[in-house]
Amino acid sequence: PSSQASDAAGGGGGGGGGGTFGQGASANPKNLEKSLTLNPGSPPPQRASNESAGGGATGDPGHNRMTSLGKITRNLSLSMKKGSEQIVQAAVLASARRTGGSAHGAPSFKGDPDFETAEFQEHSVVFSAVNKKAISNDPVKLEIDVIGMRFIIHTQKGADYRKIYDVAAVVAIDGGGTSSKTLSVGTREAMRVGLTKERRIVFSSSEDAKSFQEHISALKESGEMLKEIFCSIDKGSTGLIRGASLLRAAQAVDMDVNDEDLAAMMEVAQIDASRGMSFVEFFQLFMATPVFDVQQCLAEWFNKAMACRGQARARDRTPSTESESDDGPLLIPGEVLYNKKDAVRLSFATRRPLAPVMGTLYITNARIVFYSFLEKRRKHARHTRHDVPDFFREIVIPLASVSRAEHHGNTLILVCKDLRSVKLTFETSDLMVEGIAKFLESVCFPGPRALFAFSYQVAFPRDGWGVFDPDAEYTRLGLLGSGFWRAYADDYKLSPTYPAKFIVPSAMNDAEVAAAANHRSRKRLPAVVFRNAKTGAVMARSSQPMSGVARHRCVEDETLLNLLRLHGNGMQSESAENPYELHVVDARGKLAAMANMVAKGKGFENVSNYTNMLVHFCDIGNIHTMRESLRSLADAVSCGTASDWDFFTRLDSSGWLGHLSLVIQGAVYIAEKLQLEGMSCLVHCSDGWDRTAQLTSVSQLLLDPYYRTMEGFAVLVEKEWCGFGHKLQDRCGHGDAKECQERSPIFVQFVDCVYQLTTQFPTVFEFNETFLVFVADHLYSCFFGTFLGNTQQERYEELHCPEKTPSIWSYVFAREGNFTNRAYAAYEGPLWPSTGVRHMRLWDRYHLRWDPAAHPRSQTGMAWADDHGDQVDEVLPRAPSTAGADAPDRGVALSIRRMSLNRAAAALTSPPAEAARPNLASSESLDDD
Repeated sequence: PSSQASDAAGGGGGGGGGGTFGQGASANPKNLEKSLTLNPGSPPPQRASNESAGGGATGDPGHNRMTSLGKITRNLSLSMKKGSEQIVQAAVLASARRTGGSAHGAPSFKGDPDFETAEFQEHSVVFSAVNKKAISNDPVKLEIDVIGMRFIIHTQKGADYRKIYDVAAVVAIDGGGTSSKTLSVGTREAMRVGLTKERRIVFSSSEDAKSFQEHISALKESGEMLKEIFCSIDKGSTGLIRGASLLRAAQAVDMDVNDEDLAAMMEVAQIDASRGMSFVEFFQLFMATPVFDVQQCLAEWFNKAMACRGQARARDRTPSTESESDDGPLLIPGEVLYNKKDAVRLSFATRRPLAPVMGTLYITNARIVFYSFLEKRRKHARHTRHDVPDFFREIVIPLASVSRAEHHGNTLILVCKDLRSVKLTFETSDLMVEGIAKFLESVCFPGPRALFAFSYQVAFPRDGWGVFDPDAEYTRLGLLGSGFWRAYADDYKLSPTYPAKFIVPSAMNDAEVAAAANHRSRKRLPAVVFRNAKTGAVMARSSQPMSGVARHRCVEDETLLNLLRLHGNGMQSESAENPYELHVVDARGKLAAMANMVAKGKGFENVSNYTNMLVHFCDIGNIHTMRESLRSLADAVSCGTASDWDFFTRLDSSGWLGHLSLVIQGAVYIAEKLQLEGMSCLVHCSDGWDRTAQLTSVSQLLLDPYYRTMEGFAVLVEKEWCGFGHKLQDRCGHGDAKECQERSPIFVQFVDCVYQLTTQFPTVFEFNETFLVFVADHLYSCFFGTFLGNTQQERYEELHCPEKTPSIWSYVFAREGNFTNRAYAAYEGPLWPSTGVRHMRLWDRYHLRWDPAAHPRSQTGMAWADDHGDQVDEVLPRAPSTAGADAPDRGVALSIRRMSLNRAAAALTSPPAEAARPNLASSESLDDD
């Protein structure tokens, strides 16, 4: 190669002259190795044709011309043939200098496919390093060619030579930690030629090592996509993005920008606007940003510019709710602001997400609030596919709903229990982000006794803890007062996982009841929970019997079940032709029940030991099946890598709708026996606190119109889920960082079943879909004490939730209008839903709400809006205090709590002067605040 080409190779030109592969070199590993080692003293290999090498060769090697950026991209992108993992031939950029170049050192295009000048100094990023070997440390220069999608190692070993690596062929780049300067590089090419040791490179600094690693990773993940986007914006193939081309691209995607906006967008890249932006500058601006098309790229670019200039909130911002103001979101009672970060980018792990949103991040002791800077100047683009719904203006993530926090560089990924996977990118150092990640781990997983519910002190008009009165409810059902049934209460001594009071036959004394409990797993004996008013048939729930392979019997258990069969009246006569039957509804499959019999000594009832008994298996999966099903459903609704064509395949393979269908089928079976045939039912699974609660709850919704009201639904949840020991703590993992095998979305699945019923019977439920989403959300939020603990005993006697925490039903009753179905018309009859999988619907309002493209986009005002449990302005009493002059005014204290998060942040950084502080007369006022 000429001296001019050698100069270009050693400078910013990067791939410099003469660096082409010989013909046929890639077909043989040895030839490939030889062709990649170039000695300046030897004659250059034969130049490939312009068609195959893309070099734009001319007769004068010192005056090679370069083709347009689009042609360079096509010709110089190295490719891997599937299966052979073979690097195809490619040419190194010829960067020979010539006189008369551009004043700014950038290529100049005038419509001709060839450059007017051969000047191209900015297509690569150069790092200095040392090639670490056992004997000597050779100085090297690493050059990343972002156009050719490769990196080149220039070294000195007797004579100059270079190694060229295709980025796609890089197997791994591993460092020795955040402060390490050494990287080990392994490539497929090294494996092909039989090299067993990885190349170890020692950079000048750990920052250079990290930057090199990030550049290579970005090229592998999004390099080709960024080149396509760059060429789409650079319609004239000039190799530079200038203001005119940027404006044309913005207008093509309905983005309303002015000259000031364009200047800010060029300024954020720290480039000279008169020169334009090269691809390397474009790549480095977006290498850490996941963009998929021009519209996303421009929106992200605009957001970066607005965040840097601090102008985002000044752009005609319209609050989406009455509680919002220019001061940002409001603190709720008991909430304390911990940290605030500006210029944070948020995106969801959805298939084709809309542009990531820039905004301000607030971290409190209750939640993570992202207050976005949504641009509202595109009036003509409202209600189009380019519009981001107002739902994403304020994004609230309760700390307790975070399942885990992952830290990657300046990015923080929050994986939540409600199908959200939130990606937060900070414009700051990795150490700060690592600190935020560690801090979030401490506040998101404080343990079950330090959750926000114990700090959320609000005076509600009605105390939700008293919504379920066992005596009143069982009297309403006709169980108490009939003489056939009685309440059993022994302060949780017989069965710690049962409620303090439950119903058993009056014909059995306490000793017989205890003996029957010993025959059931975890002493969860059959307890009556419902009586059909029309037929008198009852529904009871329990755990599986301790029968085992030997088919052990228990006389007291057989007596109890016979009394259930006779509706509690042991003296009742029955006809021989049509005797009463007891239907045992086992939620499991028969094989699973037999496996429990063999492995655990449990199993199911032997019908030969009981009178007129039938066993029906529902074949509903266990908690592990449901956990994996929800995980597959989350992958289906996010689908970060798949196409839309396989969405229904993924949805079907998750099995979620099939599981809902089986639960509703089992509930309909129970309802038919109770309502139409007058036969009593005993429902159980293994331990009787997961699938059993689903079946008993849904069947009671079908039969009793009271449970279809808002208050009745609260009673149902308190009775069947909270009272009979559904393991809410274990199933939800409240405050626990360890993702144990006990977690499972059993309660969410029940709420989804209720949603299925509301779609088939939209007017018979007093509550609306917002109510169901609210209940499902606050299962995980830990704002309320209703869903804390595993049992009623733990909730009442250990955690003291009624005294220390609010009930979710207190909030519901205070904001009843927000949760009421406007089309509600009371219906006293039973419901008979369609149970086939084809009649099940994906609950888009819950499962798809984190996908911006799934939101309603009509102009009728219809929109999804969640209630985060923080709308307490219309709930809090503001009456003046009458406790004395020294006591704090309750209304004033609560209004102080409802200060904005921005003002709270200002108070953190700039405490008020001593003279301006309020006169707090006692320590009680400090505690109250």
